[in-house]
Amino acid sequence: MKMKLWIWIIATSAAVALYAAVYPPMGVTARPKGNDVLPAPSSLNVSLLASNKVGLVWTSNSNGEETGFRLEYSLPNGTWKEFASVGRNITNYTYTSANATSYWYRVRGHIYSTYSEIVSNSLVSDTSFIWVSWNNISDIQVEFCLERKFSTNAWKQIAVMPYTAGTYQDTNVVNGIVYSYRIRSHAYSTYSNVDYILPAPGNLRVTDVSFESATLVWDYPLDIYTDVVFEIYRSDNGTDNWQLVGTVSNQPPATLESP
Repeated sequence: MKMKLWIWIIATSAAVALYAAVYPPMGVTARPKGNDVLPAPSSLNVSLLASNKVGLVWTSNSNGEETGFRLEYSLPNGTWKEFASVGRNITNYTYTSANATSYWYRVRGHIYSTYSEIVSNSLVSDTSFIWVSWNNISDIQVEFCLERKFSTNAWKQIAVMPYTAGTYQDTNVVNGIVYSYRIRSHAYSTYSNVDYILPAPGNLRVTDVSFESATLVWDYPLDIYTDVVFEIYRSDNGTDNWQLVGTVSNQPPATLESP
């Protein structure tokens, strides 16, 4: 007697968190200085909300001391890119994109110091730039964010400089205008764990069929995704009544015994 079965396989992860870490002192205070700790966020979890939408949820470990969180994605083993940011005490984000389910995700906290005092200057004759300098009194590695305004205009960030910087040459200036400057430091925690939506197995084939068993073969990028557990489901009509009949770790194919 011939028996016809429909097979459905999904992948789950036995180890989603690739790494998590806590960075040494990252906090900054006025001007900036200090040695406070801004721990990395943890327990990042990415869930599938729709074919083009994922939900990110993580745990903040900085007790609201952060300025906010920066979110990054990459393709598997690709270059990371920041795509969103949220404010203090916000620990979730919904991302919609045609490629949302293809990306890996990670999060890190960040913090700004308060601003320095404001200094003002204008061009003098025979000059074409204004030198801005500051004292680096931070005992941690940060980046410096320089802002400028003139007249009644709003403050605008004009440069981001590394921890080693102590001066900036502003060449985008005009004679007769008094420019005001202020600076603050910006620091990051290390990253959370990495999380992602596992891709679905593909190209499922059934081979070596007999009355007792059938061998199932499918494609999966096990060189990229490790510690993957495949769950094998079976139905007698291909529509409903799917039942879990076995699991396989990291190594298709699998042999399915007849019921």
